[in-house]
Formats: sequence, C-alpha cells, structure tokens
Amino acid sequence: MSKYFLIKANLCTAVLFYLGLTSSLSSAAETAFEQALVLLQNGKANEAYAQLAPLEFERAGELEYDYLLGLAALDSGKPDKATLAFERVLANNPNHAGARLDMARAYFALGNYTQAKAEFETVLTQNPPPVAKNTIHKFLAAIEESGRRKNELTGYLATGFGHDSNLTSVTTDFAPAALATYGVAYLPTGNALTYSSLFLSLEGGVEIKTQLSENISGFAGMDAKLRSYTSKHSYDTDTLDGRIGLSLTQDKTQLRLSIVGQTFAQEGEAPTVPKQTSNRNMLGVNAELRYTHNASNQISTFLQYNEQRYPTTETSNVEEKLLGASWIHAYTGPHKPVVLLSTFYGWDRALSSLDNGSNVSKTFTGLRLGGQCSVNEKTDIFISLGYQWRNDSSSNARSTLIDLGKDKLADLTLGMNRDLDKNWSVQPQLTYMRNESNIPTAEFNRTQVSVLFRRDFR
Repeated sequence: MSKYFLIKANLCTAVLFYLGLTSSLSSAAETAFEQALVLLQNGKANEAYAQLAPLEFERAGELEYDYLLGLAALDSGKPDKATLAFERVLANNPNHAGARLDMARAYFALGNYTQAKAEFETVLTQNPPPVAKNTIHKFLAAIEESGRRKNELTGYLATGFGHDSNLTSVTTDFAPAALATYGVAYLPTGNALTYSSLFLSLEGGVEIKTQLSENISGFAGMDAKLRSYTSKHSYDTDTLDGRIGLSLTQDKTQLRLSIVGQTFAQEGEAPTVPKQTSNRNMLGVNAELRYTHNASNQISTFLQYNEQRYPTTETSNVEEKLLGASWIHAYTGPHKPVVLLSTFYGWDRALSSLDNGSNVSKTFTGLRLGGQCSVNEKTDIFISLGYQWRNDSSSNARSTLIDLGKDKLADLTLGMNRDLDKNWSVQPQLTYMRNESNIPTAEFNRTQVSVLFRRDFR
C-alpha cells in the first residue's frame, strides 16, 4: 500500500470519527468552518485550505479552527504546515486523540518515521475504536516496511543572475592602506584591485537517502555551483561539494556523521611567477547531534574537522577545527515565524610558515541570528544577520607594522522565496558584508544582489 493512499484513505476516519467533530462544527462553528468541513468530506482539501488559511491571523489558537486547518493542510500536501496547526491543538488539549493521530500522519508524510511511530503508538494507548486501530496498524506496517527497504532520490537545478560590487573583497583606497599596513605606499595590481560586475550563475545538486534499518539511514549527495562574471572572467568561480554519511535516529534525537569534501577554483590575477590562484581543496569529517523537543523547538550541536589545501599557495594550508550549537524555534502565529540562533568557535592551524617566519594560524568566533515568516501560502521572506571575530595567532602574519591582526566581519542577508508552482520557485536576495580590521588592507565592503530560479525534483 503506497504512502499516498494511506494518507488520503485516513481522511474520513480522522474527520468523522474522533470526538464527534462533525456534529460540533456543524452546530457551533461559523459558515467558513462548515463549508471547509464539507469540502474535506468531499475530498477537496485544496479548496478547504484556501478557505481556511486567510482566517489564521484571527482564528489561530481556537481548537476547532486549528484542527480543521491542520486537516486541510495535511490532505492538500502541506504536512509541514499541518504540524504547526496540530501543535496548537495539542497545546490546548494534550488529550485530543484526533490531533494526535493526524500529527502522526503529518510526520509520516514528512518522512519522519520515528516521530510518526511514537505518535501512532501513543494513540493506541488511548484505546481507539477498531476502525482507527486498523488505520494505525496500516501506517505502522508501512513504517516497518520503510525501515527494511527505503530509497529516496532528490535533486535540483537552478539558474540566475546578479551583481557583485567587490569581487576581490579588498579595500577601495588601497595606496594609503598599504602604507599603514606595510610602511610602503604603492598602487594596487591584480587581486588588490576592486572590481564590480554582473554575473550569471548555474547550480545543481542530487542526493540519495537509503533506509538501512528502522533507526539508521545512509545518505550521499553532490552540489555544483558555477558563477561567471560578465566583465571579469578571471574571477569566475567553480565549486563542487560532496558528502556521504549515516544518520542514526532514536526517539527525538538524531546523530549525523559525514565525510565532506569541496573543490573551489578561481584563477584570479595575482602578479606572481609562478602564478598563485585561489584554488583550494577541502576534506573533512562532521558530527551533528540534533534534538527535536517538539514541533516548535530543535537544538543541535556540531563538531567539524577540515583539512584545507591551496595547490599554488602552500603557506595558506591549514587544519581547521570547529564546534558550535544552534536553536530553531517555530512560533505558532498566523505567519508561521521561525527563528534561528547559532554560535560557533573555531581555530586554524597553519601547516607551514611564511617567509618572515610567521604563519596564517588564527581563531574565530561567530554568532548568527536568522528568521523566516510566511507572507502568504506561496511566499516566504527571510533575514539573516551574522557577526564574526577573527584573531591572528602569529605575529606580523598580515602586516610588517601591526603585530596581531584582528577583524570583525558582519553580514546581512534579506531575501524572499516565492513558489511559482509545485516544483518551481524564484528567490531574490540581497547580501551586504563589511569587514573592519586593524589591518587597513583587510577592510572592505561588499554587496551582492541576485535572483535565482530553481526547479526541484522529488
């Protein structure tokens, strides 16, 4: 029996059976509720959701409304939105058996089989009638089958355009900055020059997930990104990322272990012989522990170890270690706001010395605050604010006049994601970066504006 059939087949059971919701709504709810219920009973979940969603700002928090909205969202293919509505229902009434069952259905539709199984088993402890038991056992059988054999292949393609105000991330007033940094004033050349340009981009990726057992799954994926500047092709970039790993899930906890790699290519215009490029290769291992407290809160911690190698600049080779934590909270308001807060600390150990005996070792600490909310059913807006402190660990690594370099890098991103249809979306985005440093040549401002069109394959 397919997942789609199971989800749709349970609609009548969920709506008509638990807690006598049909009679309650028919006698007490407003006309919009009554019409939405009729639409659901007739298998018109999309129309029911379209009728209920505009009322969320006023009605969110009302048990009957939230339950009906969750049903409409779930059976119109929006299980992520359904979980938020059911979460409000269960916050008002933890013993609402119907919401508990449908929350389990939503988790099942999202592929979160561990949470789905836990919710289904909780409903079984409430001694549901035979028709509900039969439905639950069908879901549990499907979950068990998915644990024995489950493969999922997803991918995407995206293309877009934009403008970059500072391709090389350098100060715009280089001559006086060089004098303050090195004690010598000279005109900039090559990568020390500031360039701005329009660009075209092309991106694509693929990922495969396979369920190895009930609690263990494997994954592997690859992403490629190309950016071509219309007026400065020597700064075109090619990036290839790959990953392979395991995910171990137990109740509300998930541990992800992965091996990651990246190749980055950018020729640049360094005036050196032999020529130095920005090309680099990275190989690392990641470990991330996630804990999902409920549908509204998730916390995670992570550890990373990366080896970065620069084929034409050995003095830039480092071993990088990184640790951090994050918290995601989804509010239950009408616009479904989500907030992300994360922090990290890392350190790079240089593998070789510069000509003056110094090296590029450093430590860095960062904070990030992000948020997202829905303007309407098809449009989300998002914002991200980051701040990072960098401290050089070796004297005179970047300046002959300044002992230890210290930087403060801030970035702000504003964007919107607009669904064009089921698989197509467009994302306009603005990013501004500013680096303040006691090394004058390291200070810069950079603004990037882009529009990306994306096609997802599921």
